[in-house]
Amino acid sequence: LYDDYHPSWFRYATPVKNLTFKRYDSYVTFTLTFDCAPYMYSNDGQLPISYTSGSPTIYNQGSCTSLPYIKLYGSGDITFSVNDISYDLYSVSSYIEIDCEKMICYKGDTLCNEKMSALNGMPYFVPGKNVIKVLKGTVTRIDIVPRWRCQ
Repeated sequence: LYDDYHPSWFRYATPVKNLTFKRYDSYVTFTLTFDCAPYMYSNDGQLPISYTSGSPTIYNQGSCTSLPYIKLYGSGDITFSVNDISYDLYSVSSYIEIDCEKMICYKGDTLCNEKMSALNGMPYFVPGKNVIKVLKGTVTRIDIVPRWRCQ
């Protein structure tokens, strides 16, 4: 749901009431009520960012912790960290996708939750600076949709 007050941000919304139409000669009026999630999401935060080397530093532009989508290209057992919190992945073949908001790991249409340790939960980005490091394993590329958000 977009509004004129924050054109570069949006909210996830669901209509919660049936529409009631009032018909006139040349037009129709109606009221639509939405139930909105508590966060606004940045349009820019929906764009993917790719890294192929080094320890990427990502700056969370929102005022709240964000729950990104991360796609790691690599193989074998991989340990990576976000702000010194480690996450372990097991037996990765080509790539693995981590949807931190949905709290799932998958590869294409196949659920792969067993390939990620749940010990430290899911990765997240705090407002401001966030550093990602590959601590173990082979990673050739990282794609991230950061999902910046604020209240």
